[in-house]
Amino acid sequence: MFAQIRHRLLWMLPVLGVISILTFGLQKLTPGDPVWMALQAEGISPTPLNTRQSKEAYQRKRHDLRLDLPLFYFTLSHQASCDTLFRVITVEDRTWITQLLQETASPEIILQFYADLLHQEEIWEQNPSPQSFRFRNYCRQIRGLSYSSLQKISSLFNQITNSKVLKLPNLPASFPKWKFYLPQIKWEGLQNQYHQWISRLLQGDWGVSWTDGRPVMTKIPEALTWTIGLNTLTLLLAWLISLPAGVWAARHQGSWAERTFSGAGFLLYALPGFWVATLLTLTFANPDVLLWLPASGLHAMDYSSDWPAYKKIMDLGAHLVLPVVTYTYASIAFLSAQINNAVHQELSKDYIRTARAKGLPEGTVIWKHALRNSSLPLITLIGQMLPGLISGSLILENIFSIPGMGQLMWKALSEKDFPVLVACFILTGMLTMLGMLLADLAYDRADPRIGSKEKK
Repeated sequence: MFAQIRHRLLWMLPVLGVISILTFGLQKLTPGDPVWMALQAEGISPTPLNTRQSKEAYQRKRHDLRLDLPLFYFTLSHQASCDTLFRVITVEDRTWITQLLQETASPEIILQFYADLLHQEEIWEQNPSPQSFRFRNYCRQIRGLSYSSLQKISSLFNQITNSKVLKLPNLPASFPKWKFYLPQIKWEGLQNQYHQWISRLLQGDWGVSWTDGRPVMTKIPEALTWTIGLNTLTLLLAWLISLPAGVWAARHQGSWAERTFSGAGFLLYALPGFWVATLLTLTFANPDVLLWLPASGLHAMDYSSDWPAYKKIMDLGAHLVLPVVTYTYASIAFLSAQINNAVHQELSKDYIRTARAKGLPEGTVIWKHALRNSSLPLITLIGQMLPGLISGSLILENIFSIPGMGQLMWKALSEKDFPVLVACFILTGMLTMLGMLLADLAYDRADPRIGSKEKK
């Protein structure tokens, strides 16, 4: 058993590596400047870099986030690309330089022009005057222009500013386009963004939220408590109802009652969760219809910690009725259908007929033999449901104002709070693999032949 667990855990390591790489890549491909978002969480307004203080704060935060390092262990690009592009400070400037490189295939010319541009801005900043302020604005306005446009205005720009620094050399008659077709690989070493990021994750440092500055690992347990509690309750309730309902349907296969039950289950499963949640709220939490239950939240408006225990439990139970019903109805319909199909297939096999011919009670035939042998697909369902216990529901938790993982992920997504999103994605991936591991172990428990085949 322990050797089997160790074997599966070893196979999980490369899967976790792939998940981390994909999560890291999606984070980098998301639009927006993470440095400004992190600064905004600290109370620094994301204004343009027009002062020395703002530049220093930007560069300091960029260094803290390790964004001044190469992206990965190696860089795969073409000969016309710039392997030091990560040193350019802002996202906008990196985008602009990339566009110029696509036009010219001359990293030396473009980077020298960009360095001269920054140098000239620093000179004008050290000599503040209305004229120098206007010249600095000129420098910012030419960013984003194409190479041909820069060539046309560079001489005019130098005449206006009395500067001979910003000279953009002409390209050769035919610049080397072949550089775009020859690949190059450069090893960056361990000093790269991914290595620094994954090292901090393994050490338990998941970063801080960019919206409120709180550590991520203090926000997730708070949301995880409500999500696990609510989803565990609904999952147990769904199985307690679905198991006898599915067995009953399998025993009465083909009858009008079973067809009615299956049709009703299919209809329930097809109903969208947000529509059912809205319908239940408008029906049972509406003063104009039936004001039986609270519409959202987990506590009453006048909730007090001084309430006795029974009153707290009643208040929490009243707030959980609508979410539990909304979470459970589709699971009951789906699980009962799966149990119905699995048990029905077992009831048509020869060993069931043999057991009945021996005079075994029908309850023993159903619950001890048929249900046990049909447990393998049901174990798969349990393994697939485990990640849902952690990830929560983005829509339903927001409808009922439940402070769980779903609402946390929704807020992080809308506010582009990447550290929280990354932690939620990786945690969901880890729980998915844990569910698969538990399902495999349950397979071996239900049918030892599976483990013996793997050993062979």
